Amino acid sequence: MARLLPEAKLLAKYRLLTMSTLNDIAELLRKPSKSLVCTHVSPDPDAIGSAGGLCHLLLSLGVDAALYLPEGLSETFRKLLVGIKVVEAIDEFEYERIVAVDTASAPRLGPCSADLLSSTKEIINIDHHGSNTLYGSDNFIDAKAASSTVIVFRLYQELGLELSPAAANLLFAGLMDDTGSFRYSNTNVESFNVAASLLSAGANPESLANALYFSVPERVLRLKARAVEHLDVELNGKLAIIAVSDELMTSCGAMPGETEGIVDIARSVEGVVAAAFIREAEGGWKASLRAKDTDLDVNKIAASFGGGGHKAAAGCKLEGSFEEVKAALLKEFEQALLALEA
Repeated sequence: MARLLPEAKLLAKYRLLTMSTLNDIAELLRKPSKSLVCTHVSPDPDAIGSAGGLCHLLLSLGVDAALYLPEGLSETFRKLLVGIKVVEAIDEFEYERIVAVDTASAPRLGPCSADLLSSTKEIINIDHHGSNTLYGSDNFIDAKAASSTVIVFRLYQELGLELSPAAANLLFAGLMDDTGSFRYSNTNVESFNVAASLLSAGANPESLANALYFSVPERVLRLKARAVEHLDVELNGKLAIIAVSDELMTSCGAMPGETEGIVDIARSVEGVVAAAFIREAEGGWKASLRAKDTDLDVNKIAASFGGGGHKAAAGCKLEGSFEEVKAALLKEFEQALLALEA
């Protein structure tokens, strides 16, 4: 009698059976199908950079493409997406296929994700999150890639396409941000090789850094200052938590997408090995989780609440009062930290 494989091996086998090669994806993109490029809600620079870079790639192939951003666009990202058609509703552009990038699961595509994915049979899913659920008709996932923009860069190479300065700038933005300006553990040799190629193609790190990190609205600085007042250090100094309520956001005049970087304030506390940022959102709470210890896997903690991401950076949604949410997170972190010491 054949022995059943452990769950992990079954999952790995399933992924191998459902995964496309980079060349498969490149050949699919060559087809002149009108394409709607999508990414996750509350997009970060890697989401915008990889989606925008893909739009430029498709346009270089002569494919009609638009970028779907249902939550609108900040002025910073608007300047980066020069030459790209941006739509905020799926009926604003007639498309024959969807190309999703940097999005681990279908619901992360936004409130219209079900309508979006049911509208076409061809869904190309390109991502670097190991927790990706393989929701596409064709999937290419590489969790070893430092950013999704690295995968898009590989597609340019696979297709023999030349990068424009605008496309190079978008791809560099995603790589720079997801590696923490080349400081995080996902920074590898490929990261620097890709960065060098993007610089040669016209990427401008100084202008990107000024746009992404040194042009912070006053309301965001006030939000961060108030957020620090809500810093708690738990579990014998090993976990730092910052929580922000809707009331606090409103008092600072800040918008939901302007909390980027607050989790890194908690992460910077001396002695902690993990950090969490919790903000009130959509009738519940959104949590961003980070690990400073390379042996700690916050993706597993996020997955226990239905979320996901990377080993060192993940996120999830929780329901209940703040006290209940905090207690649930503390319990999971405590168990994970005890396992490290065992």
